This record gives sequence, C-alpha cells and structure tokens, in this order.
Amino acid sequence: MPMSKQTGRIPDNELNAEPPTQTPHQIYSECLSNPLSRHLSLGRKQRARMRNAKSLMAEALRNTSCDDNGLMMNFDIKHPDNITESQWLAPPPPEATVDVGMGIARDDESVGAGSKKRKHKKPKRVRKLFDRDGARIYVIDNFTLNEECSVMMDVARPYLRRATVNEGGDNQAISSARQAQAANIVPSAPGDVISTVRQRVLDFANAYSDYNLSLAGQEPLSVVQYTRGQEYRSHCDGGCDGSPFLTGGRVATMIMYCQISSHESGGGTTFGKAGIHIQPNRNQAVFFSYRGSDNYMEPGFTEQSGCPVKKGQKWVVTQWFRGEVNAETTWVHYDPQGNRITASRF
Repeated sequence: MPMSKQTGRIPDNELNAEPPTQTPHQIYSECLSNPLSRHLSLGRKQRARMRNAKSLMAEALRNTSCDDNGLMMNFDIKHPDNITESQWLAPPPPEATVDVGMGIARDDESVGAGSKKRKHKKPKRVRKLFDRDGARIYVIDNFTLNEECSVMMDVARPYLRRATVNEGGDNQAISSARQAQAANIVPSAPGDVISTVRQRVLDFANAYSDYNLSLAGQEPLSVVQYTRGQEYRSHCDGGCDGSPFLTGGRVATMIMYCQISSHESGGGTTFGKAGIHIQPNRNQAVFFSYRGSDNYMEPGFTEQSGCPVKKGQKWVVTQWFRGEVNAETTWVHYDPQGNRITASRF
C-alpha cells in the first residue's frame, strides 16, 4: 500500500480499503491473456483484410476476363502443362425406356426421330483444371446430347421464374447478383431423360470424388436461362471459407451447358481465385467439388461466377450435391451451407 509522503503513515482510507477480489492466479492469467487476446484480434483483422484484398483482385480479374475471354488461365489456350487429361466411360443407363414425345430412347439406341445413332458408350474426355485437397475442377466434353438438352429445356420453359439465392437466412431471396430465370425439373418415370441425366451426373461425381453420394435426398436438376446482359456475380455454391462441413450442406456441383451461341457471345464461367476462365462449348460440363478429406470446406478456390451474356441466350442445367442427406432427411431441411432450416421456412 502507498504511504503518505508527509507522515510516512498509510492513509486511513487505504487501511479500510476492500481486499482485491481477484486471486493471484486470476491476476496472472489476465496478464497473459490480455496481450494474447490483442494479438489474436490483430491476426483476425489482418486475415480479414487479406481475404478482402483477394476477393477484390479476383473480382477485378473476373470482370476483365469476362470482357475479354481468356485473359485468365483459359484452359483451352494457356498453361496446358497444368492440365491433366483422362477418359471416363459412363456406366450403362437403366434398362427402363420411356417415350417422352421426342423419340428419346436408351443411349444404345437412336435418339430423336430420323437422327443418327448417338452413343454414350464412347469414353468422354475429362480435363482436370485445378487440383487441391477439397477443391477440384474438371471439364467434361460431350457430357449431354442435344436432344437431352432440348427435352430438359422444354420441360422447364413453362415454369421459369426469377432465379433466387440464399441470403440472410432466406433461401428464396431475389438478388441483383443473380440475373436469370430458373426452374427445377424432376423425372416423370424411371428411365426418362431427366432420370438418365441425373444418374450420369451421379456416376461421374462418385468417379471423381470420394464422397460416395446417392440420389436419395438430393436437390432436383435446375434449368437456368440467361438472356442478353444477364449474369451471376461471384458466389460459392456451398461453404467456401475453410469452415467445418455441416451435414446437409453442398459439397459438389455439376453445370451442363445446353445452349451457348458462340465463344464471342459471353456467358463463360470464371473461378477467379483459382485463376481459371472457361468459355464452354455446347454439351460440355464443369464439375467441381469443395469438401476436403479433413471434412472441412475449401477456402475459396471454387468461388465462381457466370459472365454476362453478350448475345443470344445461355441455358445450363445444374445439379448441386449435398453431403449426408437421405430419403428421410432431404436437402429441403438445410440451407446450402448446411444450416438447419426450421419448419416455418420450408
């Protein structure tokens, strides 16, 4: 206790003061924790600034690449040594055959009245554009047939509505970041075009990931139409911030390009943080996965965007895959990141 300089005595008010309420252990812990807490807070702020800077750089590169196709690492033009190639043979389709009014038949038969025989028995060229644990991006040639795309587009066309996003807890939010029309489509019978395409997508996803997915409980196919000037700004389909995977969250995406006018018509797909720009051809598909072997989501390499359509229309069909869903607990119980949705929000 401090003494009075004049008397050398301890002031009466100090003698009557309450003893300290903290134990020596608490005081020692506070001495250690306060600097550590400040250090951790500073580290979090620095990491946030770095993430923001990377996002700004990726967005600027995205805009430039969309304006001039291929200024990023366009897989058809630049850095071919970074691309690995393989062949994938789709398993035989189910035996059931359903006439959907356009002459669609099993893949080992003719497709479309009077058309040449088309076969999915021919191996498809697969190019791996990006390979990190938890973040892989592939392009598959000739994944769909023209006639399959025509059927899916025709089924969806009467039901197209303004496309929505998951935002602020609302999984049906309208956002200026996503300018498009979309409709979900479901099979009408076993073996029809929609079920055949979904099965092919699942087969590829399981061949090129270790997720062991099934169709039970998954989202339906989503058909999306983009007209001139429409786009989808940079976004993640599921979690892409390095956080732990949550049951029911999205883990992979397949985008099938059913209609695109030309390479000059815009509508490409960019993965800004991976430095990849894809200007697709009709019937190509892009598959990307974003859950790592450690069960954590990847940190942002699969953040992607759809470039503005400059002329004509772009039609894509998308399959989002959820992890650990089933026929009883389906995708509708979770938002894309895996947060549980209450019954009032279904």
